[in-house]
Amino acid sequence: MKNRPARGQLLPTLRAFFRSLLSSWFTAMSGPLSVPLTIAAMFVSSDKAKVLLGVTAIVCFWGAAYGVWARERTARNAAEATLAQLRERRLELAFGGFGIEIVTDCPLLQIVNVLVTNKTDHRLDDCRLQLAITTYDGIERPAWARFPFCEPFSLLVDESKRKTVAEYNFDYPSPNLFVRLFDEIDGKWVRREGGLVLTPGEYELRVEGLSSHTPMAHLTLLAKCEHERWAIGPVAAS
Repeated sequence: MKNRPARGQLLPTLRAFFRSLLSSWFTAMSGPLSVPLTIAAMFVSSDKAKVLLGVTAIVCFWGAAYGVWARERTARNAAEATLAQLRERRLELAFGGFGIEIVTDCPLLQIVNVLVTNKTDHRLDDCRLQLAITTYDGIERPAWARFPFCEPFSLLVDESKRKTVAEYNFDYPSPNLFVRLFDEIDGKWVRREGGLVLTPGEYELRVEGLSSHTPMAHLTLLAKCEHERWAIGPVAAS
């Protein structure tokens, strides 16, 4: 499917370029440049007036071309500056390694963490993490399916926190991978009974970091059960 421009957005076609160029040219021809030359034409011969008119047309043409370029260049620089600012002010997600969780009267749990860092210049009080599973038992999950796996949390400037994405029983062969799930109920986040269970297989787990002051951050983990153990790590950038 071809990408369509947004409503009110013009494609950069030759027709659009010449339309903008001619508009600027006619504006310049009928603007301040034409006034002194019109007055001068009253005191010079017809041939000289023609030359002056030709010079005016050439100057206005190049001025119009420069005006078109300058407007587009200014708009591009502004857009690039905004994009750079968004990239600098962001949540940063990284693979946080593994850990062991000890629960009384329960087997050892291997936990999988992500590291979340505040790269903005102010405190963030509404950081949220959610999980999108792009493959699940060989079945494509719908694009809207997102699973919050922790409560919202705050981050000071340059502060980092580890959050658990998934866990599994360390002692059992070929264990299920378990994801804790949280729901917002009456304005409070509570852990859901049970959770999301992934049977041994191969999955792509897309971690998404959100806040009201930053663009969405992404980290994709590959989880694969091999030799009765889970191998989990970040997907290398292509």
